[in-house]
Amino acid sequence: MAREFKGIITALITPFKEDGGLHEEALKAVIGFQVKKGVNGFFLCGTAGQGAIMRVDQRKRVVEVAVEEASGKVTLIAHVGAPDTETAIELAKHAEKAGVDAVGCVAPYYYTPDEEALVKHFEKVASAVELPVFVYNIPRHTGINIKPDLLLRIARIKNVAGVKDSSRDFIQVLEILEKVPKDFTVIVGTDAYILPALIMGVKGAITAYSNPFPELYVDMYREFLAGNLE
Repeated sequence: MAREFKGIITALITPFKEDGGLHEEALKAVIGFQVKKGVNGFFLCGTAGQGAIMRVDQRKRVVEVAVEEASGKVTLIAHVGAPDTETAIELAKHAEKAGVDAVGCVAPYYYTPDEEALVKHFEKVASAVELPVFVYNIPRHTGINIKPDLLLRIARIKNVAGVKDSSRDFIQVLEILEKVPKDFTVIVGTDAYILPALIMGVKGAITAYSNPFPELYVDMYREFLAGNLE
């Protein structure tokens, strides 16, 4: 049964050893702590997880460890975004084989593609796997803001199932909710307006601050579901 992408999804940090190697035991401990506290999922190797500056083999290993430790317990989204399409595809294929539930992908960074190239980038990544693909919009790091009309074009691509919008623009989130199909999953990546965004119709939040304080976010989401907005 396909997993739902909703609730509090921790943008998981990646622990390293002093020599720069991946600290697998610490990673397992962080994952176990988060699962115990009741988060709904993990976003792996994203901004908080430093995926953009990690080696490809390290990113793959983080995904493997997360699947080993948390598959079937929480939803797993592996961030596969890279400056080039080929690396993103390689990471996406690996994540699918490893057993995650979905992949997320930022716009290619450093070079700035035009809209047509951006659409083709997501077409190629999405066609390389059978998994749901989430567009990860974080313009302050990529230099590209995937605005609602462009997102609507990308949303029509097979396997593109949702967006993680970290634009820090609440009005843009509302425009996305208004324009995309009802079965397109909108998740926010900005802590400042998680609750208002939930009230307006987003399915959940991907947050880095739930790494140390998961219970605060889990409790907030549970109270929201119960209708206890105050």
